[in-house]
Amino acid sequence: LIILSVMLLALYAVIDLLLTSGNIFSRLSLMVMIPSALIGMVSRRTGVVLFLVSCGYVDLLKRLLVVDGQISKLDLYYVLGIPPVTLAAILLSTLAGAFSGTVKIRSRQWTWLFLAIGMMSLTIIAQVRESGWGLGELLPALANSAFYTTIVFIVPVLFPTTDDVLKLLRKVLLFYVPVALYGVYQQWHGFQDFEIAYLLTGLSIEIKQLIYGEVRAFSTLNSPTALGAVSMILAVLCGVLTQLRTPKGRPYLGRAVGLLLFIVFVAGWLASPSRSAAVILVMGAGGWWCFRSGTRTFMAYTASGTMMLMLMVFADAILDHLRDASLVVYDMFGSNKFGEQLTRLGTFTERLQGFSNLLKNPDFLTAFGYGGDRGTDPSDPLYNHDLLSNLIVKFGIVPVGFGLMIAIWVAIWLHRNLLQIGDRQVRSMAAACMGIVVGMIGSSLLSGSLLTVFPNNVFFW
Repeated sequence: LIILSVMLLALYAVIDLLLTSGNIFSRLSLMVMIPSALIGMVSRRTGVVLFLVSCGYVDLLKRLLVVDGQISKLDLYYVLGIPPVTLAAILLSTLAGAFSGTVKIRSRQWTWLFLAIGMMSLTIIAQVRESGWGLGELLPALANSAFYTTIVFIVPVLFPTTDDVLKLLRKVLLFYVPVALYGVYQQWHGFQDFEIAYLLTGLSIEIKQLIYGEVRAFSTLNSPTALGAVSMILAVLCGVLTQLRTPKGRPYLGRAVGLLLFIVFVAGWLASPSRSAAVILVMGAGGWWCFRSGTRTFMAYTASGTMMLMLMVFADAILDHLRDASLVVYDMFGSNKFGEQLTRLGTFTERLQGFSNLLKNPDFLTAFGYGGDRGTDPSDPLYNHDLLSNLIVKFGIVPVGFGLMIAIWVAIWLHRNLLQIGDRQVRSMAAACMGIVVGMIGSSLLSGSLLTVFPNNVFFW
């Protein structure tokens, strides 16, 4: 009966796709979304895997919409709705299981759920302050970013052991290999015709690549920033999984396989070319080693904070010498388009200018900021291109300072709990994850925020 039902549903899907008017890929997305949500309701762990895989490929499906003609906003909702709808189904099923007694949830895990709800509330407040109460702005902000905070509740509940989590991460690594490889192919061969057609619709800010005549690969994701960050996160995990052991004593990834996958993901990062994402690899690997010891943790944060402060204090001096450094680097590596993109230091100028303005421009420092309209235009005296300057210009010193105090308290609490873990393997995995999180925040401080870019926010949480 199950086989017959599946065959009848497949036949209906084929007939519907062939005979119904409208965008065929839009309807295909709807037919993927509904079963994916049903699987999330019935088999939660399988649903999590489907959710994570869909995060890597949903944007490719969005680009394919142009193959079948015009694109409507409803078509985009069908495609981009696959990950959040799947996650919502998993969340509802998990909560239903908790209330019925089939899913065991510890008190600390409920705390993470309330934290996620708090983050969603803050997102709504920030979005309302920026663009008003329109559902057209609120719902995308929730679906594309804040709602994914529920991952910190779902994953520990459904994957309660270290072995469960590491097996999940291994599956993610394997499923994302095509993402990195296609990024390399895209950088080498350029965009396909359907990708160019999609960029020409103006639905993506990456149309700027056509304007400037360059190729910055974004593979199946929505931007080079996303490809670079995801590739570096997965590169760190390659190293982690080769060192950690299954309950049977075997590594989760053999060294040869781990090295091969590491090379693949580093190649994906180079193809992006998102240079600031390298911070994730450096801080992720460094945090993996440092955060297992209290002394090394203190030294790591002290060194990072000192370097960040020096970068802000000496921003003007660095700016004075950046042009000469750009010419030297260009002479060494910029003989072709790809080398020029990879070594371009011009965008770093904007970040240094933002750091300098924080210390020297009093207009930057207001109690409650200027809202979302300031700091985005290059002609604006408050223009900035880094996370810290952007937050201060938008929201002001009071909210940012309050948020910073909360972040410091959370970091101390997390590190204290991490150092209390007795099992060395569990502590090692926790240190690696913490290193990746700190790396993403550090990369955001040196560039635009990675944490609001999908699917970076999924991996962050």
